[in-house]
Amino acid sequence: MFWRRTRPTLLLETDAARLVVFQGERALRWGSMPFPEWTTTPGEPLPPLEPFANALRTLWAHHNAPTRNVVVASAWLPADTRLIQWTPNTPLPSEPELAQRFWPGQQMRVGAHLITRQGTPYLFALASPQNLVAFIETTLANAGLQIAALEPKPLALIRGIGNPHCFVLDVGRTMATFTFVQDALPLVSATWRLTAPLLRTHGARLTRLAEQIHTMLERVATTYGPNALACPTYVVGTLATSPELRDMLTSVLGLSVASLPAQTPFPASLPPHLYITAIGLARKRI
Repeated sequence: MFWRRTRPTLLLETDAARLVVFQGERALRWGSMPFPEWTTTPGEPLPPLEPFANALRTLWAHHNAPTRNVVVASAWLPADTRLIQWTPNTPLPSEPELAQRFWPGQQMRVGAHLITRQGTPYLFALASPQNLVAFIETTLANAGLQIAALEPKPLALIRGIGNPHCFVLDVGRTMATFTFVQDALPLVSATWRLTAPLLRTHGARLTRLAEQIHTMLERVATTYGPNALACPTYVVGTLATSPELRDMLTSVLGLSVASLPAQTPFPASLPPHLYITAIGLARKRI
């Protein structure tokens, strides 16, 4: 379901910003702007924010996009989640209590809500590093943009793809994220940098990805059972169209790669593997 009012959406990639302005189910305006290439790693210093703010100002001015109520997804934010069976009628813990319980000793921004799975109540909690959230908020404020909502990219991808049980592989030039989705929740997600000196060739990156994804698949099978692996895999991101990548996923890892939804609000000139996230942002309830 799409939000009916005009809604500006923004995807922050590691090397670009992607803007789409929606009116209901229709994409009115869209565009992208290169970013200074940056891959986040916990503990590393954050870059100067002004180059990012300048790029956003230019992007917004070029497309005359609304500056208020911008719905944002960021590939910079990890989707670190917890799913815990919950006792009915128990009050929801505060954000500091959740952070102390599930992410002790870490400075995290935490969100949580209660859900029901197969008639059983659960607490679903998601955390992102506080410094990264603050960096994004400050950058957009400096660009003159008001945030209505901010979330990790995998959450928007899940809504955009629309399959409640699947794997999602997001592969950019410098970073890759692999997410296991069940009941439309990102239950297992991991992000890997692809910028190490030994990963300079496409083949080396694919080998590293195959190793990491294989480890993730073993973890999913151990935690959720072998049948959990019997689901489609959707591939998005800058390198999503690589034939070698798809061959690795199917021939080496035995995954079933599915096509992204054919019906989108975009013209044929906009590739879904780069803009499907925007659909998820347009569908987000705020």
